Amino acid sequence: MCTSRTVRPPVPHAGVQPFVAGEHDGTWSTARPVPGLAALTQGWAADVAAISCDPRGTCTAAGYYRDHAVHDDQPYVVTGRTGRWGRALPISGTESSGPSFITAISCSSPGDCTAAGTSFTPVLPRMFVVTETAGAWHRATPLHGTIAIGYPADTQGITALTCVAPGQCAALGGYGSSADSSDGAPVVAVPFASAQAHGTWSAIRAIRGLPADAVAWVTSVSCSAAGNCAAGGYWFTNPTGDEHTLSNNHAFLASETGGTWGRAQRVPGLAALGSWDSKVDAVSCQPLLGCIAVGDYFAHGHRLFTAFRR
Repeated sequence: MCTSRTVRPPVPHAGVQPFVAGEHDGTWSTARPVPGLAALTQGWAADVAAISCDPRGTCTAAGYYRDHAVHDDQPYVVTGRTGRWGRALPISGTESSGPSFITAISCSSPGDCTAAGTSFTPVLPRMFVVTETAGAWHRATPLHGTIAIGYPADTQGITALTCVAPGQCAALGGYGSSADSSDGAPVVAVPFASAQAHGTWSAIRAIRGLPADAVAWVTSVSCSAAGNCAAGGYWFTNPTGDEHTLSNNHAFLASETGGTWGRAQRVPGLAALGSWDSKVDAVSCQPLLGCIAVGDYFAHGHRLFTAFRR
């Protein structure tokens, strides 16, 4: 069975520290600890979750570290240019929310990035977004909106993010609930999308089309232009919240045209291939050329698939 995605990142082992390494003309530099993290962690753990490089080669990584002051995990970002990494910077705005993690980041130009993640408050999780403009990171702000799922939304997270220009981004993820499951696993999760236009984020909106009891996660999103995107992921069913009743995974795709997301659908042709377990791993779109999705499926063996959209 294909591996499932967890919304909440695992807590790293005590003392674990992330590293960075750069490549130029085919040669990799020596790995080194993320500069500045040791001062933030004071020997406690840290992790790196995502990285994005803009077209000019400036890269920004994001992750989380255990903060001594609040005794919780908090997000950070660090930027590298021409192989030289700056110091890790903590993201403000999540300190009072509980453990907070960045799960996705996208940079459209040097000094202009957007990151997204989740804070696990004592009541319900809360998704947040944070933007860098002209090299300065702002405070994290909540991503608003709710989706009717019949239960309290105790599982939500942004799992895919892309920016086509500064202030023009798309964020997708899953919004769900564990209800009364025996092990706290989600029994329903609806894929959602939110768009950033001119720096302002819309409320999250459900992407419909999957079964009502589906537990769905978006794994990738790509846009050829603002409002024209494609996304993919997988869904399964978990009627009792017990790992023994999990169904197989099913790959799905969804398209956005003119700012409106259409209905999610199973990847065409997989059933004819005899697939019984599948997921979309990545989607890529190019202006005028369309989009391509790649993934994997099981049908008497593990195989890869591609799907193309003009």
